[in-house]
Amino acid sequence: MTRQVSTALVRVPDAAPFIVVKLPKGTVHTHLGSEHIINALRKRLPPEQLILEIVVMDGEPSEQPKLFATSHDIEMLVQSILPKLFTQKWKLAKLDG
Repeated sequence: MTRQVSTALVRVPDAAPFIVVKLPKGTVHTHLGSEHIINALRKRLPPEQLILEIVVMDGEPSEQPKLFATSHDIEMLVQSILPKLFTQKWKLAKLDG
């Protein structure tokens, strides 16, 4: 199955850059589901981005989305910058699997 997602490379002061994967609300329900998305995306990333943290966002930034990340700290960081993500440039990507 091919799934269309939106991705963005996010840079904020005093933090390492990270990637946000935006999905329609209700797409991901568990961390296991988000890991599947992350693994599919990693197969498409250029080598220099493979070390970046990836956060899965289920829903639009304005909808209080569910966030799935490997650490609570990165989830809290993304939560704090949700208004910035309203205007973030998003790229469309197709993931297989």
